[in-house]
Amino acid sequence: MTAHGESDKIPQTPTISAAAAYADGDALGGLLTFANAAGWTGGTGRLIDVEIIDNDNECAAIDLVLFNQTFTAAADNAEFDPSDADMQNCIGHVSIADTDYASFANNAVATVRDIWLEVESTTTSIFGQMVIREVKTYTAVDDITVQMGLSKD
Repeated sequence: MTAHGESDKIPQTPTISAAAAYADGDALGGLLTFANAAGWTGGTGRLIDVEIIDNDNECAAIDLVLFNQTFTAAADNAEFDPSDADMQNCIGHVSIADTDYASFANNAVATVRDIWLEVESTTTSIFGQMVIREVKTYTAVDDITVQMGLSKD
């Protein structure tokens, strides 16, 4: 476990659709499980930062929606439409803007810092799903990695 103020990095690389257009509001990948993010059952922590590693250099605006327990995630490339019951377990979201990216020749990275969102889970994990906010088409099924930086209380 990390000391207060220090950050553990927890990455997830969801399987996404290659060569298929995503529309605004579509799920980008399936259920994300950030294992041991809370440290222990009922544990708390703080989400400090989020990074998106984009191997296709699409630089898409993305919302990362987080839950304190597993939920019925939308299928990849389908409209993100959680149930009202699932939304009762939503602990927040982080918006990644297209302007948050540093774009390079063949890839890009976005970083959103100083979030400090309190996260508490009913298990040791935090769950989430990414929602794309503009029309984009990725080349490979592993073009996107999301990484959360957490401080465990």
